[in-house]
Amino acid sequence: AELAGVTVPPNIDGISMVPALTGRNQQQQHEYLYWEFPARGGKQAVRMGTWKGIRLNVNENPEAPIELHNLEQDIGEENNVVDQHPDIVERINQIMNEARVPSDAFPIGAEIK
Repeated sequence: AELAGVTVPPNIDGISMVPALTGRNQQQQHEYLYWEFPARGGKQAVRMGTWKGIRLNVNENPEAPIELHNLEQDIGEENNVVDQHPDIVERINQIMNEARVPSDAFPIGAEIK
């Protein structure tokens, strides 16, 4: 919208990428990124700094355990460090619960009928 010179639509959670594209100013950052996939059992994920939390099989269990990975040290996501960082896991769980918007088009967890 900013590049096109049009009004930003209401109720979006995006941040303009114009500073990154033009090098004018420092790019504003999100506190976290949240995404989900209804396919293959349902998945939720949060990226927060160097941390990535993943919840698998949410269609069967919406409260399934969260895996935690430090992408700075483990880009391949091979080492689950959930037991070492309960405070990070709790914040990621909170984000997953708050950021989730129910969708008839892309249902996960309890929304699956």
